[in-house]
Amino acid sequence: MDYIELLEKYMQGLTTPEEEKALLDWIQHDGDARSTISAFYEKRWKETPDTGVSAELQYKMLMNIKQNICQHETENQSAAGRKIVWMNVMKYAAAILVTMVVSVFSAYYFYSSESDVKNFVVYADKGQRSNLVLPDGTKVWLNSDSKLEYDNTYGVKERKIRLTGEAYFEVAKDKEHRFLVSTGLMDVEALGTAFNVQSYPNEDEITTTLLEGKVKISTPGQEAILLPNQQACFGKSSNGLSVIEVENAKYSNSWTKGEFAFNGATLEEIAKELSRMYNMEIKFDSDEIKEYNFSGVIKNNSLTNVLEIISLTSPVVYEVVNDSIILDKQK
Repeated sequence: MDYIELLEKYMQGLTTPEEEKALLDWIQHDGDARSTISAFYEKRWKETPDTGVSAELQYKMLMNIKQNICQHETENQSAAGRKIVWMNVMKYAAAILVTMVVSVFSAYYFYSSESDVKNFVVYADKGQRSNLVLPDGTKVWLNSDSKLEYDNTYGVKERKIRLTGEAYFEVAKDKEHRFLVSTGLMDVEALGTAFNVQSYPNEDEITTTLLEGKVKISTPGQEAILLPNQQACFGKSSNGLSVIEVENAKYSNSWTKGEFAFNGATLEEIAKELSRMYNMEIKFDSDEIKEYNFSGVIKNNSLTNVLEIISLTSPVVYEVVNDSIILDKQK
């Protein structure tokens, strides 16, 4: 039996319970199993096209994965121990697999042995971004401080995912299975389209911006159909849904290209975005400057570059203090 092939089949959610048991038995009882897994994925790692992540970071991550696999060599063989080993080996194997499509390595996969449902979760922590390809070929870009979830029923009756944060989707066409993004208070249904959804828990507004195709928006007691260059906005506090025309819908997914775009955004709104993108606390020493408006696209969007441009185009100064940035009005 080719256990590596079986492992990859498992990661795609295609294994039967009997195959999963055989795979677990191999991992638990074959002394060479973990070294075989490590060697195979190290080879795969080296063959993976450049993702934009530095070679030093890739090496550190690979060594960390190998170290964790080795640590679990000594796990006890109790039922609880087997479950821990199973979950961790799958997680570390998944981490390697995901590097082929994830540009920032913050993806973790979880398996519940109590049922036949496999849950897949991809995280992009603050200061990071990820991209992945779903089983049907749908491409997803995940912005900072965001989470995407789906399970192995994806594509059986429908293609449903759950989103917390912000993501841009290029949906693979499949007229037989609707594609649904659920944020809890807003559902976005699409068939072959490109759109951006932003739904952060700590923000009052949920937005969906359509670039191509057509989507159906559903919120509690309200529905709307979006056409290209339209944006749906749902206010959590007002429970109101509105649809507006946007001049530059393409700005909504500029972050997927490493750009920072804003159109009439206040400095306070920009500060929130920068805080997520760079995992830095941003404070204001002046309330007046919070309402300053900015428009433009910054392609070299390093934090220093963004702050320099803001300070050059407005009476705003900034200071870096430890892990925080202080914004103030120029005296």
